[in-house]
Amino acid sequence: MKIAIVGAGPRGLMTMERLVAWQQRDHFPLTISIYDPAGIGGKVWQPTQPLALIMNTIPIQITLFTDRSVRLSGGPVTTGPNLYEWAHTIAADWLPQQSWPTQTALQQEAAQLHPRGYATRALYGAYTHWFYEYVTTHASAETEIHFSPMMVTDLQWQDDHTVLLQTAAGTTTFNGAVLALGYSENQLPADQQKLADHAAANKGLHYIPQRNPADADLSNIDNTDTVILRGLGLSFFDYTTLLTAGRGGTFTESAEHGLKYHPSGREPRILASSRSGFPYRAKGYNEKDDGEEDTPQFLTAARLAAWKKAGHVAGAEFWQLLQAEVEYVYYSLLVQREFSAIDLSQLQDQMRKTATPTAAAQAAGVPTAQLWQWPTILAPRKATDAAQYADYLLNYLIQDYQEAEKGTKTGPFTSALEVLRDMRDPIRQIVETGLLTDDDYDHVFLHEFQPANDFLSIGPPAHRIQELAALIAAGVVTIVGPDMTVSPTTGGFTVSSQAYSDRTYRGNVLIEARLPAVHYQTAINPLLRQMNAHGLLHGYVLHPSGQTVPTGAVTVNRQNAALITATGQELPNVALYGIPTEGYHWLTTASPRPDVNDVSLRETDALVAALIQHLS
Repeated sequence: MKIAIVGAGPRGLMTMERLVAWQQRDHFPLTISIYDPAGIGGKVWQPTQPLALIMNTIPIQITLFTDRSVRLSGGPVTTGPNLYEWAHTIAADWLPQQSWPTQTALQQEAAQLHPRGYATRALYGAYTHWFYEYVTTHASAETEIHFSPMMVTDLQWQDDHTVLLQTAAGTTTFNGAVLALGYSENQLPADQQKLADHAAANKGLHYIPQRNPADADLSNIDNTDTVILRGLGLSFFDYTTLLTAGRGGTFTESAEHGLKYHPSGREPRILASSRSGFPYRAKGYNEKDDGEEDTPQFLTAARLAAWKKAGHVAGAEFWQLLQAEVEYVYYSLLVQREFSAIDLSQLQDQMRKTATPTAAAQAAGVPTAQLWQWPTILAPRKATDAAQYADYLLNYLIQDYQEAEKGTKTGPFTSALEVLRDMRDPIRQIVETGLLTDDDYDHVFLHEFQPANDFLSIGPPAHRIQELAALIAAGVVTIVGPDMTVSPTTGGFTVSSQAYSDRTYRGNVLIEARLPAVHYQTAINPLLRQMNAHGLLHGYVLHPSGQTVPTGAVTVNRQNAALITATGQELPNVALYGIPTEGYHWLTTASPRPDVNDVSLRETDALVAALIQHLS
């Protein structure tokens, strides 16, 4: 059995491990060939990347191993250390054997890593290298594993036992292939191409399209430049860090803003914003034990079963009940902490009965000022105006950090936002079983819930918010304002806020501070381009209100990731999963988490089970 794995990031490595685990139990000849031009870890998780870049998930919640909680598709459980356990047990002896320029720093980091702190992405990259070494070392004599740091440029499907892969070294024949490709940069849309062309035609201007910040060349940016960052999500924080602390700037404790920034003199001036004009919410300090999650009060197993039996749930009902889950936790902790005169048990009963926690809390006596306000939580700009924006934003960031530090089990606001992470499995079940109509999936899920979820639950570690406040106070970073627009102008770019017309600035460097959109038809990845040309890719298209809305996602069998071609044929020996399916699946970017029946670990075992059973 000869299997190719394209992509050596976490999903590719998990696929390798599951193949090896099945082989060790069932004893069949197995050859695995892994391809990735970036090396083990893939583009995102390289151990040599800048150490200023950190993860936004704590190390006790990062693993590549299965565990007893995972509902496998027949494969054996293979347990192993999570990132934190590895750092404190194995890394001390293993890291000194590596030759990376970051090796000494990673060894120090591993020794000091806090279970609820945030590891560098480079350290996780080292963990992926160790994982690859561990699996290959423990594979049986009947298994061969080869790694090639090469780009796969074409895949040709011959039949259900034969696949041809093309690299610079030639064509190789396999029985099956698993594609774990991650992000792909895209052809620039017309508006971005216009900006790129403007930069190329004018000396002193630079344009960086959407890409992984660690891969962006920032070497030609110096302290005489003014950099425009378009986007206030995770990539914004990465670029800001690389251009400030990554260039020698330092932070010290300050009574006024929590931190004070001390420039190194090598920083450019940074102008940034987005449509909302506010950065993603801080990740709360995680107080939960390994595998601990809030119990659903409204999106219960019984309610999900009823929806599945009916074959449908209204998008508005799903979103309202998810909001009720958030509010329920908020009021439960708020009343416990601050309103002893309110009968908490009675309030919780009423919240569950009515599924309208805010109305129940108000009736119970919670003051109006402390009621959960979705409009301003989702759109903070509604609480300010042009004259107050700068001061409001700075105070907002400080309060966001302070709330996050109260913790995910004791802080009412932070614990409430953490519910969005804890409810990922019920949410995913709704998507995977197709319970939403195309209208609701497009309008409610993709355009209402998804932006809200991103804004509230996948933000940076709290100290990044505190650092941003210090950078703004120091005058290094300016947040332009809501409804950001960028246009080419003589000698540079003009950036302004459409909401606050007096906030207009100029810069000479423009960076699209967002990861590439998932869109297989515009991807520049040569493998995706060739497969699309061969008719091997079938896009997921929605039809809301009779319209045709491409999502950019590739369609696969939801149960085993088998690729579905443009004609609807399912290829039993070609699997594709992860980020290229985002939109068809949901939240494919999340790292594997131990002890919660993690979806990535389930998916990997399921596709390996289907592949082996077909080829055996």
